[in-house]
Amino acid sequence: MTISDFSVHNVLRTYNKQFKIGKLVRGRKSVSSAPKSDAVEISLESKKAAFIGAIATEIAKELGGSASKETVERKVSENFDKFVEELAAEFAPDSEEFVVKLQERLMGLF
Repeated sequence: MTISDFSVHNVLRTYNKQFKIGKLVRGRKSVSSAPKSDAVEISLESKKAAFIGAIATEIAKELGGSASKETVERKVSENFDKFVEELAAEFAPDSEEFVVKLQERLMGLF
């Protein structure tokens, strides 16, 4: 039995293609299986601004339109740091009690 040059060439060409494809697939698997470490960190100032905005909106709704949200937000911003310092002496800043007491004090301004 003889094997023609054409058959040997086809086998080698097919093997070469499969080898290249295998390399590509293995390379993609290693890239896609790598852990993704996308993390979003919000700055302290942004958190503070978001909290003040939420409180101001809540207070403005409770006042029923007697004061604008901008006015409420300005007054809350002016007193926010003072209230945080006072409450930090009594409560852990990441506790729920701290947040509740802070909200109560800020709402007490109006």
